[in-house]
Amino acid sequence: MKLKTLSLISLAASAIALSSSCATTKGFGQDLQKLGGRIENRADQTGGAQPAAPAAPATPTAAPTY
Repeated sequence: MKLKTLSLISLAASAIALSSSCATTKGFGQDLQKLGGRIENRADQTGGAQPAAPAAPATPTAAPTY
């Protein structure tokens, strides 16, 4: 009897956790869509300029001698 009750409580808690994670995932997806829209708008405002080329890597230095 005790094990059955514990199993039901565990099942209910899992169902609640899973249903709330779906809402969280949906909200996260909506936030990403908004962010993508803002990035596109900003690119349109700036003329879609390409980012600057990355800087050349630093020259390696000699290993210290001990």
